[in-house]
Amino acid sequence: MNRTICRHLTRFLTVLSLALAIAAGSLSSLPAMAAENNIVTAEAEVETSVTSTKTAVKFASNYLKPADGTYNLISGVGKKARLDVSGGRASDGGNVQIYENNGSNNQKFVIKHQGKGWYTITNVISGKCLDVENGNPAIRTNVQIFTPNGTDAQLWRFYDAGNGYMYIQSKLGNYLDVRGGIYRNRTNVFTFSRTGSKAQKWKLSDTELLESTQVYLSDTAIGQKRAKVVDYIRQMATIKWTPKKTINYWRTTSIKWKKGTYYYGIPYSQWTRNTTVAAFKKKMSGTTYTGPATNKTYMGSDCSSSCSLAYYQVNKKFPITTTRGMFPVYGYCKTVGKYDHLKSLSSSKICKKNGKAVMVKAYENLLPGDLVLHGEGSSGHVRMVTYVGNGYVKCIEQSGLEKGANTSWRVDKVYTLDNLFANNYIPVTMIDW
Repeated sequence: MNRTICRHLTRFLTVLSLALAIAAGSLSSLPAMAAENNIVTAEAEVETSVTSTKTAVKFASNYLKPADGTYNLISGVGKKARLDVSGGRASDGGNVQIYENNGSNNQKFVIKHQGKGWYTITNVISGKCLDVENGNPAIRTNVQIFTPNGTDAQLWRFYDAGNGYMYIQSKLGNYLDVRGGIYRNRTNVFTFSRTGSKAQKWKLSDTELLESTQVYLSDTAIGQKRAKVVDYIRQMATIKWTPKKTINYWRTTSIKWKKGTYYYGIPYSQWTRNTTVAAFKKKMSGTTYTGPATNKTYMGSDCSSSCSLAYYQVNKKFPITTTRGMFPVYGYCKTVGKYDHLKSLSSSKICKKNGKAVMVKAYENLLPGDLVLHGEGSSGHVRMVTYVGNGYVKCIEQSGLEKGANTSWRVDKVYTLDNLFANNYIPVTMIDW
């Protein structure tokens, strides 16, 4: 064989053997990454997970443990950039991207601890988890939403990235990453090896979260109870279902829960108003509701029973009451802030007697888990506060089904304090937290 050919062949075999060694994990293709922002590198691991490639992936031990709750995830590529489910898709394979903050449920995710620092990240619209496509541990693997399945592809950890930001690492090994680090609507999100760049930095919003975790109190016993209460009513308001057969609305045949249409939230009814999340789920096959199906028997809730059931999660003495029963005069709820409730069952009378200045000052004392209610005698309406902003609150409320709508709930609807007073709402809360 020609000597030159031999020399080239030798070089080729050397390069080939090196490449194979890297691919097999016996050599590192890149220098080890140094610690950054007090994040322990892969060399400081205490836990090992074996991926489908049979290469051991190591994880740093100093992970963060954010409070369970519903959050916006702000990307480090831009202050207005949010993790977003494209088009609000609720089906498996819905793509995940970044998009400018728009307050929609596309951008709201429930973060829930599953043990040992691993979390699921679930979109509130679909109830489906942030998922590494096909469980592929390779870099540049797409991230999607998918039905919860308990696999490593749906488990994530949070690590400090400095300045309030975090790295989000998949249990498959790579990190949640904005493709190219570009801030542009619909930029794709995938997984990539850790770079420490802004493309991999995320912040859990403390100003726009749906405050099942408004962190003002998250480290206190009462704060945890408030978080649990808001989380429960949010579950009631967002559960996805479709009836096995068309059902007439509780009080009219002109409005129906239609077979084949997907709805969100336990349906409104004043006949069967004490339905819990667990009870409703027991009557579901997948997302199909298979329970009682007449207008008087389908499983439902109303505004006051849903708030009562949420309070019951942390206080077993709280009754499933009506809006009337939540007036302070009955003793189950108390005033929020300082105003005279007059031992009255008329919220308009209470607001008129106290005046706007006093009532607005009282509203300013509201916290997530508190209520605002309006009532005159036996009729009324109540909302649960999920967030308190500057001059406004966000509320979840069971409000009744309108023709053509796909929910009987209003989720995180904004009300100004002026609006609350103009409509004669009074602020109350459970008497015993």
